[in-house]
Amino acid sequence: MWDFNRLIRTNELIHMGIEGWEFHRRSPGWVHDKYLVSEHYRLPDWHFDIAENVTVDAFFHSNADRYFISMMIDGEGAEPQELDMGLGSFLRPNTSGSLVMADGNLIKQMRGRGPYHAISSRQDGPYVRSRLETLWGLTTKEFEPLYRRAFVDEQVAFLLHQLLAIGRGAKSLLNAGEIVDLLLGRLLELAGANVDLSRTLGVPLRRASIQKALNYISRHYHRKMMRGELAAVAEMSDGHFARTFKLELGVSQMAYLKRFRLVRVHDLLRLQDGRSLGEIAKTCGFLNERSLYPCFEEVFGVAPGEIRGTS
Repeated sequence: MWDFNRLIRTNELIHMGIEGWEFHRRSPGWVHDKYLVSEHYRLPDWHFDIAENVTVDAFFHSNADRYFISMMIDGEGAEPQELDMGLGSFLRPNTSGSLVMADGNLIKQMRGRGPYHAISSRQDGPYVRSRLETLWGLTTKEFEPLYRRAFVDEQVAFLLHQLLAIGRGAKSLLNAGEIVDLLLGRLLELAGANVDLSRTLGVPLRRASIQKALNYISRHYHRKMMRGELAAVAEMSDGHFARTFKLELGVSQMAYLKRFRLVRVHDLLRLQDGRSLGEIAKTCGFLNERSLYPCFEEVFGVAPGEIRGTS
């Protein structure tokens, strides 16, 4: 969570590592001043982008042939946003996960005093229309029910977070184009359109399910994983998950988890972490130092103690 009390109002770059800042510099001055922090990534082929922003106010760009999806991360203490995406006004709650979608050609109003912390993505209009026609023979009119209300959806949230992770350089089973296709398909489902994602997006759907499990491992690798836990995260049966995981990664789920833990141990040792080897082993999901040694040497060819202090 952003520490709002430590942020300052600015029209200059204050978040290191930002990409695409020229997008904001080309915007009118009053827009600059409403950004507190912006981490913006223009993704491959320049058909879509992803950003994590903290803004003072709710605002919008009119007459833009783009489609927008925004997810609230935190708006505690801010005013509920008054929105009109072109088909009637509504209030957007400041609760985490609150989503809104808009057609840049239709937006009439976004009002509210922040700060608002959100993840947002824009897709170029011609690109979206082309993908909907190619994949499902549909038009963007199908999205219109989503312009009337805020909504919450775990799948959309996952895809936005995954898009942001790719922007930041994280490895992903899904490429950015596959994620945007899945995002558009899921939004069509939420709008009530008759789409068959399993037929048109079978491989990306499969990879998205496994990616959920990989993300889960990256957050919970330090503790014991119960049998079937990862399959439940991926929303698959145990057997189907095991087969699909091996197909996508080339190793079993347990082999992947063990390797992930070993890499974390290796990283902590290289960072000259002040904890004992036994403490590091437990932190990374091993029972003790003794259980760490043989598998560490098998993977890295040296004992853990030989890694510490090397560069």
